[in-house]
Amino acid sequence: MTKNDLIRDFWLNVEQVAKGFGLGIGPGSESLLRAFITDGVNRIEQEGVLNNDRRIAEAEIHLIAFVGGMAHEAKKQNLTMLRDGTFVAAKSSFCPLWPFC
Repeated sequence: MTKNDLIRDFWLNVEQVAKGFGLGIGPGSESLLRAFITDGVNRIEQEGVLNNDRRIAEAEIHLIAFVGGMAHEAKKQNLTMLRDGTFVAAKSSFCPLWPFC
């Protein structure tokens, strides 16, 4: 698997989770999430586990949980989309979270 494949797959996870909660993705949070994913994939590559299915699955589960945390925060605030503030709230609750933060 290439880094770009993994970035694409992780982004699809983000979109699916948001959609599953009936939420859109605001432009600010999209930028934050894309950087979050890129940082995570870079760390996966640096640790030499880009082709380790178990570690990739672990990262995917962590990302899905993180976005679920964002969605929970959005619902608490009666928002219709993930926003910068929901990213910050999830980050303060979930990090450190391998490989993203």
